[in-house]
Amino acid sequence: MNFFKSKRALPLIIFVLLAIPLTIISVFLSRQPQRPVVEKAVAGDVVYAPAKVCPADFGRDLKLGVIGDDVKALQRYLNNNGFALADNGVGSKGRETIFFGSLTRQALARFQVAKGIAADLGDFDIYTRDYLGCVINRQPANETASNPADNSKPAEVATGHYTVGGRITGLDGTIVLQNNNQDELTIKPSDSSVFIFPTALSDGQAYAVTIKTKPAGHDCYVNRGTGIITGANVGNVEINCGRALSHNPFIFTPGTGGTVSYTLTYTAGANGSLTGTTPQTVNSGANGSAVTAVADTHYHFVNWSDGSTANPRTDTSVAANKTVTANFAIDTYTLTYAAGVNGSLTGSASQTVNYGASGSAVTAVADAHYHFVNWSDGSTANPRTDTSVAADKSVTANFTIDTFTITASAGTGGTIDPAGVTTKDYGTSQTYTFTPDMNYSVQDIFIDSVSVGSGGGYEFTNIDANHTIEVTFFMGAQ
Repeated sequence: MNFFKSKRALPLIIFVLLAIPLTIISVFLSRQPQRPVVEKAVAGDVVYAPAKVCPADFGRDLKLGVIGDDVKALQRYLNNNGFALADNGVGSKGRETIFFGSLTRQALARFQVAKGIAADLGDFDIYTRDYLGCVINRQPANETASNPADNSKPAEVATGHYTVGGRITGLDGTIVLQNNNQDELTIKPSDSSVFIFPTALSDGQAYAVTIKTKPAGHDCYVNRGTGIITGANVGNVEINCGRALSHNPFIFTPGTGGTVSYTLTYTAGANGSLTGTTPQTVNSGANGSAVTAVADTHYHFVNWSDGSTANPRTDTSVAANKTVTANFAIDTYTLTYAAGVNGSLTGSASQTVNYGASGSAVTAVADAHYHFVNWSDGSTANPRTDTSVAADKSVTANFTIDTFTITASAGTGGTIDPAGVTTKDYGTSQTYTFTPDMNYSVQDIFIDSVSVGSGGGYEFTNIDANHTIEVTFFMGAQ
């Protein structure tokens, strides 16, 4: 029987005729270069879905200091694929952590070099994620798409105002965040993992990020959620969510394999500045670096807002976030006034005065029968008010006893001794003698122009006023 004329041969012939072209097409396609996993995302380029299966939920860039379950997944991938973080101890296989540290960075860099990945070595960026097949359904740049909410792009920010934001991981439901108990931000799983609150804050204003509503069945924790705006946007707030988390991933818990870093934020109050790094990210239990409070001219450092007076300040064995402000005060000076012997003062004898300010008036008061002379710095002002104070000052008021003058004169025919003006202290005495010329005698004695009779001399006692004394003579015997 002729096989080709058989009815049973007809289906086989049809199959062969169809299979030959398909085989040729398949061979042709297998020789064509495969499409790249990801093409560079520039205007007009199309990004294709990756051909590999992403080994974990790698939806963000990872680098030094980042915390999250995706960091732990990356460490496991490296440890299991010939790029171990460490042979033993923390970071080794089975002891991976959620902290991206130097061990993770070094192992990742070796992986990137070995695989020829054009990335910033040591950073788990989009090129490395593309290599692993973790970038999918990227929108061509020349097409219009209906995008999910992009919480990473704030509205226009006024000059002198700064935004507060960060990154959220592990979200599997809608969460509502608040800043300062009022500025609300709703984030869904389809939204960007980077978030920024819509309301910008002014320099020096405090911020406090909290969770108002968390997804059902989730535990969510905030790290670095409080601080002070210090002339820059805040972008390091971290929020980690998960179902039935056994511990706060931002707090080191023995046995969990976790480690965490904390933020030390230092600010300068009015009339001063800081040198050193602020803010600082410090691993749990480690030490920060020194920060020095530097006062403006004519001001001085007082303390930090937590009561510490260390300056420079180095926080050691860090176990929590910390935000402190350096307090400064204007320089002050002491004015000290004293009274010498035979006098006293009225007014405040010890005064503390701010730089450039004025003290209050002080008056030197002499005792009875004494009088003020000057201050020990030569000033004769009384009352005295020191102005524009720029240094400590200590002065003493000088006093001296009252003095009086006696003016003595003699008429023709004799002399008086002492003649002229004699100065005498209060309460003392002074004696005068008269000497008539030959053939003359004392005629009269005038004390303060009042005759007191005649005689050979006169004595002033207990002097308490100015006086004059005049003696007259006449020719002849008394």
